[in-house]
Amino acid sequence: MYIETNRRAFLRATGLGIAGLSLGGLSRAVAQTANDQVLLTVFLRGASDGMSWLHPRPGTSAARVKYESYRGAGTRILNGINVPSNMAMHPALAALRPAMRAGEATLVAGVAGAVENRSHFQQQDLVESGSSNGTPRRDGVLGRALGELSLVGAGLAGLSLNTQSPFLLRSTTSGGLTAPDLRGFGRLNNGTYVNAAALDLQERVRRLYVPNDTCTTGTCEAGRQATDALATYGAISASAGLPGGKAANLGETLTDLAKLIAADTSGAFKFINVDIGGWDTHLNQGSDAQTNGAFTGTLAKNLEGLANALAAFNTEAHAQGCWNRVNVLVITEFGRTTRENGTAGTDHGYGSVALVMGSGLRAQVSAQGYFPNDAGAAYYAEAEAGNALPRLVEHRQLMDEILRQRFGLDNTAMGAVLPGFTRDTGYPSLYV
Repeated sequence: MYIETNRRAFLRATGLGIAGLSLGGLSRAVAQTANDQVLLTVFLRGASDGMSWLHPRPGTSAARVKYESYRGAGTRILNGINVPSNMAMHPALAALRPAMRAGEATLVAGVAGAVENRSHFQQQDLVESGSSNGTPRRDGVLGRALGELSLVGAGLAGLSLNTQSPFLLRSTTSGGLTAPDLRGFGRLNNGTYVNAAALDLQERVRRLYVPNDTCTTGTCEAGRQATDALATYGAISASAGLPGGKAANLGETLTDLAKLIAADTSGAFKFINVDIGGWDTHLNQGSDAQTNGAFTGTLAKNLEGLANALAAFNTEAHAQGCWNRVNVLVITEFGRTTRENGTAGTDHGYGSVALVMGSGLRAQVSAQGYFPNDAGAAYYAEAEAGNALPRLVEHRQLMDEILRQRFGLDNTAMGAVLPGFTRDTGYPSLYV
């Protein structure tokens, strides 16, 4: 894919104009923190069905009987992979099993926002801004975290592989670098300029900003500084795009990101975000059925593509020697309804399942209070009254722990990143 653009359109499409890519500020900010951790957030837009990710094992337990009373043949998982806590996970997630056994991946059940809102866009805004109530904040959780890490204005600190910067990375002071297709990033098919398909990213951007090798404007100077910094990150130009926001090229994209992270020896990259659409399964959601060894359902295909891509990322990050710097958080805005609807799908719910990856994770599954074996538990009363799984742990709890444990943010900093949030100290820690 080539980006056909002029300078003004390029600034809008990439976010360079918003972020400014103040590399002087970047070098100072990096010097202020020795932390070399990187967080990759993967947002599953459309609400992924947590009851397919993780459900009671097949059998006669009260929890399984409840599960089967909710789900019909169109959405019920019959041959899940047994995992701890008497749970089973969708067989399409099989590629994650080695990482889970190695303490490098954890499924967290019952994850939801601070308040229940079953509108996709409103709930996404609430989750990404870290709101305590029904009104989104002005900026995003990771945008505020950049400020606490003294990285606001450092254009390379927040990278989004989307058509626009997500709310999660929004800052009231500055934005991050947004590039929907890193392979074609900066290539030109404009008659005024050379089609720079064979050039590396630095040279493409240099030609865009400094066509005559002379800067006479502030924009040109900012671009020149950006291209100087990008010289270090040649691996970025080898990354694949995500056409249509789907998971088709996700494995290739993530393996290239592992190379990019490994090449970033100065710790400039901090937060990288990928959005994947296609999780709104109102009809024909599918179960775990297969034909000729291939999954047939929409959700199963999505899960398999996601799991395979993350497993490839895990493998490549180990090969590149940077896995101990990497953290992954996979979330969705809310789960699906407990009961299957009349079109073999599910509707908008509340609690779902999140995935955390990294080094030194405590357990393969964090499912405290999820599908109790007491069929009369209050959990089921809540699930049935609202036709949605209840919240057992907030998105903010996961973000809080990752930013504290892996990025070293203290109570004061986290008070600014997640204002109004109080940690549930009784919930098991993600990390050993």
